Amino acid sequence: MLEINCVKKQINISQHLMPDIKQKVCLSVVMPVRDGERFIGDAIASVLAQTFADFEFLIIDDGSTDRTIEIIESFNDSRIKIIPNKGAPYVAGALTYGCCQAHGEFIARMDADDVCLPNRFMKQVEFLSQNPKVGVVGSDYLWIDDEGRGKSGKIWTPPTSHEAIRCLMYLRCPMCHPTVMMRRNVIAPLGWYESKTLQGRRYVSEDLELWCRAIEITKFANMSEVLLKYRVHDDNVSLAGKGRQEHLISVALTIQRHAKDILDLELSLDTCLLISGEKAGSMIDRQKAISFLAAIGARAQSSIKKVEEKSYTLDLVSKRIQEIIWDGGIRVFRSWFMLFRHQPRVGFVVGVALMRRLY
Repeated sequence: MLEINCVKKQINISQHLMPDIKQKVCLSVVMPVRDGERFIGDAIASVLAQTFADFEFLIIDDGSTDRTIEIIESFNDSRIKIIPNKGAPYVAGALTYGCCQAHGEFIARMDADDVCLPNRFMKQVEFLSQNPKVGVVGSDYLWIDDEGRGKSGKIWTPPTSHEAIRCLMYLRCPMCHPTVMMRRNVIAPLGWYESKTLQGRRYVSEDLELWCRAIEITKFANMSEVLLKYRVHDDNVSLAGKGRQEHLISVALTIQRHAKDILDLELSLDTCLLISGEKAGSMIDRQKAISFLAAIGARAQSSIKKVEEKSYTLDLVSKRIQEIIWDGGIRVFRSWFMLFRHQPRVGFVVGVALMRRLY
């Protein structure tokens, strides 16, 4: 059990005091960047404005050629350390190299285009200090646009309990990466973001791949309050960027690997794309797709009743079931997976009835 009293300790620390790296600092903030001049100023300012001050701020530069370094150096704060990436290229390599340089008991992830709310670090350090069995914690977040304006109604609320997160881990990523804070002594033995599956790929799902490994050894949680503003823009890979298709393939490769390693199922890439809720090609093995859901169901059986679900009215669920049955063919499976992702308990029930109807 970690013997730290981070929350009380921060009260006596100057807002601009750099922790002595020969001693343990409470928190390391790790932020990779490549050509991030558009938004990195806002990201850095939001980190330096935190009410919790006992941290080192490691910014891993992955070969920027724009004004990124100039902007970073304009901030006169001794907690900032610019580190050229000497590990593998791209975000997964930069993250692994940065985390290996960190000294903190806790590692906070941050992206160069997002904005932390002022109390994010305080809230998450306090949560981890009070919940020693939790190794990874995230939070809700607010979507913002290029100008930093909130998108109406766009607050993402991930599942909060470990049981719910574990149920959905292979169907969608239940953790928003830049909201995450994790224990170094729990995640470091896993090799951080190093992955043979995604090695050399630029547009990767490095977070999902790590969480699929970590969920087997530690507890996960999400705090049900907004602690980050997540920026959606043209270069955002996972949601809207030019590399989105490659990112989706990386997600499918991640599911494919862990289905084999943990569930002992050999799945085609098309089947894995379907599982992740995306359009797939023709090489889909329906029987193995069903086996995948059955395996996930077996893993979740003891805890499925604890899964938090949004309140769906009976009429809405009934309508969705009819849509699934009416679609037919491959869209049946895609619709079923989408329902399963968002309403796992309903998905189990519908799945049984649907399979009887189709076969």
